[in-house]
Amino acid sequence: MDNHLAAGWSWLQELNSDSSYCFFHVDQHKDLADGGLLDNYVHLRENPHVSIEEYTALEYYNGITKSKVIRWDTYIKQVQHLFPNWFTKCFFACPDIVDDPKRYTDIPLNIQYNANPFELYNNVSFWVRDEREEFIFNLDIDYFFDNEGMRIFSDDYIRTFAKDLNKAMEKIAVLTIALSPECCGGWNNSVAVYNLIAEEIDAIDENPLDY
Repeated sequence: MDNHLAAGWSWLQELNSDSSYCFFHVDQHKDLADGGLLDNYVHLRENPHVSIEEYTALEYYNGITKSKVIRWDTYIKQVQHLFPNWFTKCFFACPDIVDDPKRYTDIPLNIQYNANPFELYNNVSFWVRDEREEFIFNLDIDYFFDNEGMRIFSDDYIRTFAKDLNKAMEKIAVLTIALSPECCGGWNNSVAVYNLIAEEIDAIDENPLDY
């Protein structure tokens, strides 16, 4: 997908509502804004297989105007509000300090670790395979770029990361990948990195993206 707006929708389509999962988030951004957690969309708990159009159109009234429930920065907390069992343990790899203050929910994320780049590239399989539950693995290509859209990791680093991720695929229930071209200096840059990753992961279609 172009950004992570549809990541939560993908999880709703693929995961068992009653099962427990761990969560791994690799991203330049935390994506942990709360967005005003409301209960006017709890029907998704009983009927998670909604269309992408219905999912992205969810709105709430904030007292002044209507706002979108699902945004690129709120989707994690919104899905956790519906399915807290999908976030038994959480692992992050983000440049910023990751916290999850209690605001609109009494269910903070159980954040186990925030990996730095020196740990991430060859330890994913260790962290994932060491847990009992399967994982939601949420990858944003912009992790490999700085906040000016310049790539800061080599092809070798990215391939090593992808090879290690591939070792863990048997424990990954769903893998979502955001291209985020607006944070990577354009489509060509984000697609090039995606293709490096896709070449190393058996579960991904071998046909490269083109732009």
